[in-house]
Amino acid sequence: MNELCDFQTQQSVECYLEAMIQESSPEQVLCEFRALFAQAIPNKSSVFYQALHHLVRENRASLFSSILKRSSYLLCDRWLETGRFELVKELLQLFQEAAIKAQVFSPIAKRMKTWIMEFINSSDYQDLQAIAAYAVDRRSISEPAHWSDRYLAYKL
Repeated sequence: MNELCDFQTQQSVECYLEAMIQESSPEQVLCEFRALFAQAIPNKSSVFYQALHHLVRENRASLFSSILKRSSYLLCDRWLETGRFELVKELLQLFQEAAIKAQVFSPIAKRMKTWIMEFINSSDYQDLQAIAAYAVDRRSISEPAHWSDRYLAYKL
């Protein structure tokens, strides 16, 4: 029964993110993501917020981490597909901001901050950084600044 509930929570969050990606600008999606994760600002009407709030209240760190990872990969994937590399870098920066934010007083915000710091120290975050770095490097190779840069491989 609990696994079904976990699956439904993940599905509802993923569906919410998919809808938000389709309906909103990438900047608005990033802003919402920042408000929920980095700043822990509640948007009571948001299904995303309600699911996260429930997980934090129930002390479900592993499921929270899984949702955070899936959400991050989903956003990165969409933004890399559309060439919005700067948003991927901002997303990664967002996690760093969340880790060094000022003192929080809400128990839920404290727990979220702790879990986000654990995510930053995990291999999942390192993988996300590697993917973003690879994509940015590929972009710089595929879009040379000068016409002669395309012959750089032959020089080497």
